[in-house]
Amino acid sequence: MAVPFFYPMQLEKIEDLIGVILNREFQGNPAKQIVYKSGNRLNFSCPYCGDSHDAKKKRGNFYLDTLAVIMEDVEYSKIL
Repeated sequence: MAVPFFYPMQLEKIEDLIGVILNREFQGNPAKQIVYKSGNRLNFSCPYCGDSHDAKKKRGNFYLDTLAVIMEDVEYSKIL
């Protein structure tokens, strides 16, 4: 799949915005504040459900090719 035109210039800005949300939602838990790049998506702990007590679980996904936000195990998804 092709990555949208904003990549990589605005990718850093998107990562920063997700980081701000994660820092606010997971204060005191740096492991849940990490954003991973994996192929065409950014993977992070879900700020809606908290992703259980295991800080390694990352169920939030932002897809760069479709601008969709998918939260696994949560009835939430959105295309920006």
